[in-house]
Amino acid sequence: MKRPQESFTLMEHRLYFAWLSFLKVFRCIVSKSHFIKNQARRGGAIYSEDDLKVHDCIFEENSANKGGAIYTEDDLNLKTCIFEENSANEGGAIYTKSSEIGIYIQASFNTWRGNRAGVLT
Repeated sequence: MKRPQESFTLMEHRLYFAWLSFLKVFRCIVSKSHFIKNQARRGGAIYSEDDLKVHDCIFEENSANKGGAIYTEDDLNLKTCIFEENSANEGGAIYTKSSEIGIYIQASFNTWRGNRAGVLT
């Protein structure tokens, strides 16, 4: 799989919450990053409590109880991302805490393959 140019790669981390939850950044933009084989209770790669934009990223083989790749409690904007082989008990690729959360996906530019427990919850 081709990695984004000028990328950041986070590989094989096991945390209580996902790696990005420790940054405590609000209205975060994550771009040109590759998250591989990370584990957490919520959001294998990203746990977000605020607005989140994710562009040009790859999420591969991440796992969590909720949200194999991403767990969000607020609006989520996805563009040109690949979600492959992520897994969770709920939300194989993405888990949203509330049905009132806005998820804005440019579907034609995202790729979803082999995520288990469904793609969105």
